[in-house]
Amino acid sequence: GDTFHDKAAFPFGLGYSLVNLWTACAVLLVGFMATFSGAWPYLKLLLMAALWCAPPAMLTPKQRGKYFHWLDVMGKWSLLDLYVLVNAMVAFYVQINNPKLGIFPEEFYHVEILVQPVYGLYSFCFAVVLSLVLSHVQVIYHLNAVTSDEFKNRFGGSMRALAWTDVGKDNAELGAVASDVNKKSLNAKPFLSNMYRVCVQGHCSAIALYIVIALGLMFAGAFIPGWTFITHGIAGLLAEFGNSGSTIRQHSMWTAVCQLFLQATQGTGAGTIFITLVYLSFAFVIPVVHLLVLLVLWYRRMTLFGLKRTYLAAQILSAFSALEVWFLGTVFTILQIEFISYSVLDRQCTFLKPVFQELIKFGFIVPDDGNCFQIDGQFHWGGLLMMCCSAIISNNLVTLSKLR
Repeated sequence: GDTFHDKAAFPFGLGYSLVNLWTACAVLLVGFMATFSGAWPYLKLLLMAALWCAPPAMLTPKQRGKYFHWLDVMGKWSLLDLYVLVNAMVAFYVQINNPKLGIFPEEFYHVEILVQPVYGLYSFCFAVVLSLVLSHVQVIYHLNAVTSDEFKNRFGGSMRALAWTDVGKDNAELGAVASDVNKKSLNAKPFLSNMYRVCVQGHCSAIALYIVIALGLMFAGAFIPGWTFITHGIAGLLAEFGNSGSTIRQHSMWTAVCQLFLQATQGTGAGTIFITLVYLSFAFVIPVVHLLVLLVLWYRRMTLFGLKRTYLAAQILSAFSALEVWFLGTVFTILQIEFISYSVLDRQCTFLKPVFQELIKFGFIVPDDGNCFQIDGQFHWGGLLMMCCSAIISNNLVTLSKLR
């Protein structure tokens, strides 16, 4: 049969979502998304520029290092909007097929509703990743600058290029430099309980168990269903008429990634593959690698030089590990998807609302189907809580590693 492709049935983006959420009186969701997805990425870049250009008279090395550290730690939250939009791509994937009855020829009609990423999402994704990289470059340059300055103050002579990782590489007397650099350039030691201190000083053997538990929870949570999207309205009725049960779709991180790759083969192209790889890398691959590097950091015997390089790698992976961002992004997608989906075709279906009301009144359809298009989200806390617990354990291990 003939094929019809509407390239812009409705726009979808952060501004569009905020307007619809505000119209639906979802004030808490508007505030959360406007802060972390709208204001924070731009505020972070402005703060990075200000810290980089501020003279030493305004900021001491310790203050500058502390602010660089926290910008590096909090930079991952710029990815929240990406996770919300990608999860919405999963939610909006609806297929409507004709029922397999003798009166219909095979593939008599086939309708697909899907979200196709365009340049706005690509540019935002590139910008956030670049921001994360630049933030850690600032941290490393600050460490190196303070290290070189401390070397000059202690040993005199002309300043030479000296990286932070070089301290302790081949000269034992440079250990004193490392101590002063940590005091002047790194963030202040966080408050930890006595139990944490005893655990770290005694090289607690339970660290390996914590890492194994975190990895187990992460892998289990990635495959166990964590949420369900249910399609309602006329679109849901038509989809259910063609294929019973197709309107109820359970998802985990793994099934969401598989569906995104499927959408890429059905017309959304290489852009969807790129977005999916970013989605998977920051939410799963990097957190797994980060836990493995922490395991090496705790249990492999290394020189000071090797220990510092491994710790630096763990810091970078920690800044890029966004499992907790994925968790909150998924939760907020499930909470807001009803408001956004309902308003997608609300204006086009205004003239049909009296008809829907009559159908509901006489019991032909349920109230949830009294519109053109609506998607509801439901939680299955098993998979989501596993991912949440894994993120909490990982962050605690990062804190212990910093104290070590």
